[in-house]
Amino acid sequence: MTTTAHNEIWVSLDGNIVAALPIELGELAAAIEQSKYLLALEHGFDAEDKITPLIEIHLALEDDFDNGSGRAYSPETWEKAVRFISGYAQWLFDIFGKVIVTPKIYHGPDGSIDLYWENPRFNLLINIPPGDEPATFYGDNYGAQVIEGKFDPAKFQQALLPDLSLISA
Repeated sequence: MTTTAHNEIWVSLDGNIVAALPIELGELAAAIEQSKYLLALEHGFDAEDKITPLIEIHLALEDDFDNGSGRAYSPETWEKAVRFISGYAQWLFDIFGKVIVTPKIYHGPDGSIDLYWENPRFNLLINIPPGDEPATFYGDNYGAQVIEGKFDPAKFQQALLPDLSLISA
């Protein structure tokens, strides 16, 4: 649940606060709240299908519940993704007074979570995997330049990441 208190928006899961964002980042808080659908996804569907209708969602959090090869979308992975995007958005806002463009938050492969930005100039995908694996990213501007790499979403250097307030159309 997301609540507002003391000019902050609190993002919580099972009664525990995962992130506190300034009210100016309300659009991001709403996207995070909507991303809780990931915690109810059953495996065995195509993780590349980013338009799976919510009607197909069932509560199933166990790994390989259908004897498939996928991993469940765990609350820990969701919290890891939320802490990363919230921390980065908070840093941009606190240091530069900029509001991050809100990413699409999708289910990724093997129990990972995708954060995706797209506009006419370029796109950026950050994949947050379960466990201690590093996050990966891929971005391109549709022809002239491509960037990709890995980083630890819990210990990243904010200044090395792109200014995501700039990618609005």
